Amino acid sequence: MKMDNEAKEAGKLVLYGWDNLSTNDGPGVCLALYFKGCSLHCPWCLNPYLQKIKPEIQWKRIKCNHDWGCIKSCKKNAIQYIEDTIVIDEEACNFCGICWESCKEEAIKPTGDYISIEQIISLVEYEINLQIPPRNVTISGGEPLLQGYAMIQLLERLKLFDVHITLKSCAGILNRELWNSALELTDNLFLQIFTVDKQVWESVSETPFDTYLQNLYELALSEKPIYIRIPIVPGFSDSPETIYNLCQFIKNSLPRTQQIEFR
Repeated sequence: MKMDNEAKEAGKLVLYGWDNLSTNDGPGVCLALYFKGCSLHCPWCLNPYLQKIKPEIQWKRIKCNHDWGCIKSCKKNAIQYIEDTIVIDEEACNFCGICWESCKEEAIKPTGDYISIEQIISLVEYEINLQIPPRNVTISGGEPLLQGYAMIQLLERLKLFDVHITLKSCAGILNRELWNSALELTDNLFLQIFTVDKQVWESVSETPFDTYLQNLYELALSEKPIYIRIPIVPGFSDSPETIYNLCQFIKNSLPRTQQIEFR
């Protein structure tokens, strides 16, 4: 998955949002920054709007009063109502904002925005000053490393602060140089892992299974503390055999694991 040229050329990242008092994104209480883009296409995905590395428009059916103000206001004719749902033509949409500004019910709104590294640093400076030490920042997603070397630049800037940096990742990264650079710049890794079975992995990821395993091997060599979250998905990863094999792999291959959370 490639990042939009607009963001890449401007040296910007695509930020979905943040939580300044998160207790679900690594050890302790942290400022969690959620970046768009994911290397997985899991059928159980809780937030599909994190999958693409670009801003999108989200429609909430429950809030919509069906006055079609958004459709009428769009000068590009990029919004249609098809089969009981709002459909956005991403090729026609220029993300001008007229549609969500015309929606009084806030049923349609943007998800994600291009934001510079300087803006993110300013946000971090403001938020961490409100924290009681130790101060923690988690770089999360999606898969934040899909946003490339701009993410490495952000991590380098964060290292200048007196903060503890957690990287949240699924290790499904093709660029292993980028992966190793990120490991060097973070204090620990929050690994989201659900399988070490080749067939299962390749059913949800375009990253080769061998690359995925090599990334996990290099994570182990980095000796970074690892926090693990395992999603238990009915019919997919909930069998006793699957969970046993995964736990055995973690025990034998990721010995620096500090905690395993089943969700």
